[in-house]
Amino acid sequence: MQVVLLAAGMGLRLGPLTRTAPKALVSLRSKALIDYAIESFLVRPQVEEILVVGGSAYDLLEEHLQKRFAAHWGRIKLVQNSNFEWGNFYSLKSALPYLKKDFLLSNVDHVFEEKAWNFLLTKQREPCVFCDFDRDFLEDEMKVRLDQDHYLKGLSKTYETYEGAYVGVTYVPLSYLEVYKKASQSVEEKYGEKAVVEQVISQLALEHTSVKVKAFDEYRWFEVDTQEDLKKAELGLSDFTPIRAELKEAFGF
Repeated sequence: MQVVLLAAGMGLRLGPLTRTAPKALVSLRSKALIDYAIESFLVRPQVEEILVVGGSAYDLLEEHLQKRFAAHWGRIKLVQNSNFEWGNFYSLKSALPYLKKDFLLSNVDHVFEEKAWNFLLTKQREPCVFCDFDRDFLEDEMKVRLDQDHYLKGLSKTYETYEGAYVGVTYVPLSYLEVYKKASQSVEEKYGEKAVVEQVISQLALEHTSVKVKAFDEYRWFEVDTQEDLKKAELGLSDFTPIRAELKEAFGF
């Protein structure tokens, strides 16, 4: 399995914290945001390759990863998105040529509790998205509509009626990779530089590809878009179960 970690964003809403560094390197409890996901991937043998897509302050991100994960560089591939100021679809597009296996797509600013990754990285037979249903949703979240069989009907921030909200993670089996790539082409043609990555899985659903929706409510996670989000994550992470000490020691974390 491969993982695509979108880490090209500028993080403008984080204000002074991202004036000299990319969002991926913002410090959360004395550790870079990106380190949380990469450490969780490295300790799981089913993750054969981590494709990190950088963009803003690319050189700083490359320097950090090469230094922090030097012993594991064979499992990490850094890809550059030169159009990082456009929609985040272009980070996905930068990674598409390197995808050869089942893959999981996630965002660097989404921090999940450790046990959630066991659920997210479980092999699936169909494309799937992970969603929350049993909580209050913020206005700018990506909302989810389901069809009568509880498969994905669409994703959009502008829905007034919806069943849940997307947590920013998509799983695509190898058998659906070419269909996913074709949907990506359709999204780029339709939306141009404003295209966002969520539109691709929505396009699959529009083209009558079955996209499974997996409930994620039992797991905790934080999205870090603003300084207020960062404060909430700082507090919330104190209750998260960390990677086991023996694994951290074995992998040099």
